[in-house]
Amino acid sequence: MDKEDQLYLLLKNGSVSSLFFTFIAIFFGFFIPDLLLQNKVIKRKEILATTLPDAIDMLQMCVGAGLAFPAALSKVAETQSGPLADEFSRVMAEVQLGQARSDALQAMAERTQEKHVKKFVSAMLQVDRFGIPVGNVLIEQSAEMRSARRERARERGQKVPV
Repeated sequence: MDKEDQLYLLLKNGSVSSLFFTFIAIFFGFFIPDLLLQNKVIKRKEILATTLPDAIDMLQMCVGAGLAFPAALSKVAETQSGPLADEFSRVMAEVQLGQARSDALQAMAERTQEKHVKKFVSAMLQVDRFGIPVGNVLIEQSAEMRSARRERARERGQKVPV
């Protein structure tokens, strides 16, 4: 049996169409999980950026009420829900396991890859490094994050068609 006969049998039996659909299924099976995961990552980053100002406000209130920063961080993790509270809980767990607070915060910034979280972590690292009062930095961070959230809302509003 030569190649022409094999091709004729494939076309006659409909195997080419099943082969075509198999390639399409493999293609979608290869790329769809990546697209779905990327979509989840984007949504998680949006949630982190949206909830960060409220979490910083609560941190500022707890620090203003006399709690130390680690205790305030755990209080925020207990009272709030969502990805940011989960990240704060993980930071506290890493600190309790013996990791330095600055290293745990830097690990959180690396895990989230969200620019506002990175700014917050950078500010908290400067507090540790230079001995700046935490309350003042938290007030400033909260104002900055709120203005960034307003700006994002304004940009989304301008993208919506009339």
